Order: sequence, then C-alpha cells, then structure tokens
Amino acid sequence: MTCMSTGFRRIVSVLATGIALVCTGPAPWTVPAAQAAPPTTRCATGTPVTGDYNGDGSPDLAVSVRLNSEDASNLFVSTTRNSTGTWLDLGDINGRSNNVLTTADLDGDRCADAILRRWNGFTLIHGSANGLMVAERIALDVPRAAGHAQECRAATFVHDALHQVVVACSTWDGADADDMVINHADPFIYVYTLGADGPIGEPQVIGGPLDLGTPTVVAADAHAVVVGSSGEAVLVLTPDGSNPVRLVHRASITQATPGVAGTVGDHAFGESLALRDGYLAIGARLENLGSAKRAGRVHLLRWKASTRSFASVRAISQGTRGVVGTNESGDRFGSTLAIARGLTGSGSYDVIIGASHENVGSIGDAGSVTVANVTKARYRTYTQNTKGVPGKAEKSDPGSVSSGEHFGRGISVLPTSATTDTLAIGAPGETNDGCINQGYIAVSDGRKLTSATKWTYLKPPTEGCSIYDGDEFYGWGQEFGN
Repeated sequence: MTCMSTGFRRIVSVLATGIALVCTGPAPWTVPAAQAAPPTTRCATGTPVTGDYNGDGSPDLAVSVRLNSEDASNLFVSTTRNSTGTWLDLGDINGRSNNVLTTADLDGDRCADAILRRWNGFTLIHGSANGLMVAERIALDVPRAAGHAQECRAATFVHDALHQVVVACSTWDGADADDMVINHADPFIYVYTLGADGPIGEPQVIGGPLDLGTPTVVAADAHAVVVGSSGEAVLVLTPDGSNPVRLVHRASITQATPGVAGTVGDHAFGESLALRDGYLAIGARLENLGSAKRAGRVHLLRWKASTRSFASVRAISQGTRGVVGTNESGDRFGSTLAIARGLTGSGSYDVIIGASHENVGSIGDAGSVTVANVTKARYRTYTQNTKGVPGKAEKSDPGSVSSGEHFGRGISVLPTSATTDTLAIGAPGETNDGCINQGYIAVSDGRKLTSATKWTYLKPPTEGCSIYDGDEFYGWGQEFGN
C-alpha cells in the first residue's frame, strides 16, 4: 500500500490498538489501524472542543513521555481519557524524539486538529469523526538557513474567519551546543494562512529586533497571539486593522511594563505562559523573592479591547496571602501554567500553577500544583500528600534519572462543560511497583475542586519498566497535548 499524493502524504489511521498499516513512500510511516473501523464521516460544523480529536464533544487525553523504546513512540492519545488508547507510531527511532502534540483548529469543523512538533519541523494533522486519523498529513516547511540549527514553537490563531499557524523560531550559529549563539538578525516569526489543502502561498515573515531569544511557547485566543521565550519578554501579535491576514507585533511585555511586578532580570520571565479568553498568565520561575532564590512568581494580565493590549491584574507567589507554602529557594513556582474554568467557583477562570521542584517535607523535588482564581483570593494547593490525591511523596531511587517525582511537571485541562474543566496533573518521576521514573497522571472528577474531589490514578499503558528494563520507558505525564 502506497500512501502518497502531490504536495503531501496521506495516511489513514485510527486511535485504537490493532493491526498496523504500513504506508511506503519517500519516508515510511507505520500507523495503528482499528479493528472493524467504521467508515470515516465528517465532523459536525461548529467550534471544536479543545483536544476533542474525534468530535464526540469530549476532549481526548494526549500525553507524551520522555522515552519509550518498547512502543517506539512518545505520544499517546486516549479518546476515553484513561490508560486505554493508542501510541501514535510516527516512525521515530526507539521512542527518542521531541514530538509534542498541540491542539489546533485548522479547518473549523467540530473535530479538533493538531500540530505535531518534530525535530525537523511541524506537521499539520486533521481530526476526524473516527479520531486523530491523520487523514491529511501536511508538512509545514519552515524556512531555515543552510548549516544553521533552529528551535521553533507553533500555535493556531483563528480570527476574522481566518485559520492561521504562527511559528516562532530562533536560528543558532555554531558547530555544537556549547558554541551556539542566537542570531537576532534572522527573521524568526512566520504566519501561515491555511486553506483546505494546507498553507496558502508563502508565509508572512515578521522580523526585526524582537528580543525573542529561544522560543518556548506560542499561544493564541480570539484576541491575540503571545510568544514566550528565553528573552525575558512576551511578544504580543494582533491582526492588522486594514488587512487581518497580516499580523503585527504590537508590544513586548516585560517586567518593566507598567503594572507588572518586579524588575527586569534573569527570571525566566515568559518561558512559561498560558492564554485563554483574554486572560494571560506569565511565569517567572527563576524570580528571586526576598532571600529566596529562584522561588518563582506568576503574573496575571487581562486583555483590554479598547487599547488592544494586556493590562496587569495581579501577581501570585507562594508568599501571597492564602496560598499554601512560603517562598523558598529553588521551588520554581510557575514552571508550568494553564488556565481553566470552574475549578474554584461556578464558571470561574482559574490559573493552574506548577512548582515541580517544590519540596514536600523532606522529599526533594516532589512537586506541587496551586489552583488560583484569577480575580479573587481563592486557592487550592495539591501535592501527592494531599488527602484524596493518589500516591504519596517519595524520595528518589538511587538509580533514578530524575531528581524527584516532579508532580506538576505536566498540566492539562480537559473541558467537562462550557464552564467547567477536568484537571490532569503529570508526575513523570513517579515510581510504579519498582519501575523507576515510569510516571503517573492524576485526573480530577470534572467538577469544582473541593476536599471531596475524587481523583483517578492513571499508570502508563506499557509493560516496559525503567532504565533497568530491556524496553526502556520513563517520564509518562511530562507533557500533554491539550
């Protein structure tokens, strides 16, 4: 069977275990096919639910791992949001890859689509009524100078009846990692406008001295695109008023921006961020607070339509009144971020804050997660020692490849309804039944968080064990694709 067409490869698959289809061409791909799969049908029209790759109205669980040589893939997707699903076999060698799924809206149907980040670029994948079938797999070719390395992040931006992919890149000069220098002279933001068959024409190039550094995250909502990086600044892009196809760099948010707490410094400001419905959370995980070095702080901002910009709301740290804990050296509060609905109140907007290097008692790097109402003083903090949360904070095994369990290293929100989300927390350093650093995920019950919240413990769907196993596997839950 040859899966090849002009301009892009076509691969048909289903998110279920079963016999594999092998598509041959310039690059072979092996994709699992379902047993007795129903015919492919189109998704209903409407706004896709974030992460709902099969269009049934409920988000799917998409998880990545650090290493999976047993299944030769590091991406797992479950339409039932548990440990039953499919490893996406994308031709990686021994599961050693940088593949990450990002939910996207490429075409406006009810099925969410995805952007697959690979070592050498991006691939656009359409969802279908039968799951993330890769029915149309379209390579997104990002320009790169010969002999130069490149680090890129991407997200979709839907506005003015347009579907666009925004890619932020940094170009590196040098022979190896120790000799690499970011070349700010090269353009490194590309805006691709999409049609039914992929990008239309050449991308818009946004260049200039944007102080981007190495990009770490790109996020978008209906108002703007924000780009976080190692450059201690968050770039804000919005459509050109006279030509919405073109995006304009409107501003760069730094700790010198009026209303933003602190001062400009080496704080990793902007290396983590989250954006949803006009609410923007920016992490500064290395910020010093008093005598606490690299304690971390999170800055909350709100979109103002009148000025087409973000205005500061407040800042949160572990020194904020009502937040459990104190500012301590090395906690890195704000290492991971997400914005959720309905977790602290009816229809509330909440910021989920990971501090994966938090010590729990004498247990180093056990990790914690704080859920904070964006505008009100409502907080809940979780560790593996919190009543009801599966597992317990444990010391690392002497043979561990991780400094701790890192509860909160991965965070995801899965919509339960239009105003309430389910919270998923990854602890990639967790040891399961002697399997060192295998990892686990704690999933809430999809309601407002209370002391009675029922959590589910999801082990990885693998027989592999750890670095001592012939089939090496570790790091389940380090990242999510929702």
